[in-house]
Amino acid sequence: MDSDDDFVVNYSERPGTPIELVQSAAKANQELLPTKSKNRYEEAYNSYEKWKGSKGATSNSETVLLAYISEMANTKNEYLKPTTLWARYSMLKAMLNILQKVDISSYATVTAFLKRKSDGYVPKKARVFTEIEIQQFLDSASDEVWLDVKVVCVFCMFGTGRTHKLLSVRMSDIARYGDMYFVTIPTVNTKTKEQNSFATRGAMLDIVRKYENLRLANVITNRFFLNYQRGKCTVQLIAKS
Repeated sequence: MDSDDDFVVNYSERPGTPIELVQSAAKANQELLPTKSKNRYEEAYNSYEKWKGSKGATSNSETVLLAYISEMANTKNEYLKPTTLWARYSMLKAMLNILQKVDISSYATVTAFLKRKSDGYVPKKARVFTEIEIQQFLDSASDEVWLDVKVVCVFCMFGTGRTHKLLSVRMSDIARYGDMYFVTIPTVNTKTKEQNSFATRGAMLDIVRKYENLRLANVITNRFFLNYQRGKCTVQLIAKS
């Protein structure tokens, strides 16, 4: 699939729908992907389709997807971090949904496999505070005063230490899987393709979820980080200090 090609439209599968409406819908499909990372989504999809062809697979069943993700995770030629596996899974999920109307988010064995690969993994990053010091802060600091800072600490420990990136995180950048959140930090530097992502579970997830649950129903913005004062979130965006 070339990045400049239109999506293939099968008009015979849509009887009773005017051609111009089908074409408009197909064009809208192309706009569902993030503009800056569209090529990476297409590369992920093309790699998967090429792999399927090499294996003689014709379906997108749960077994096929699990085999593909497992093979990626265990390849001897390239080590893929758990966050990279999650990112490729997310891109593939979006492409299959758009191009083939297949929803792989219900494939429990695939997400279970990815969660298992994420267990115990902590990205190596330089930090001002040690992990022990951060953990002590998370355990002992008052949530009424410091809950938003705790969430920032979780994001910095597992995702990115750059606050300008955190400010760009949206509610839609977080995939929720019951006992785990998978967060994709949007790319803010157009000169690099780097895209941070991470999974959080257990006590760390409890912190993030507690903050998220304080979000007011009348908040208009899709931005995740909101101003936090005295145990409550406001409708204002959090500011970089």
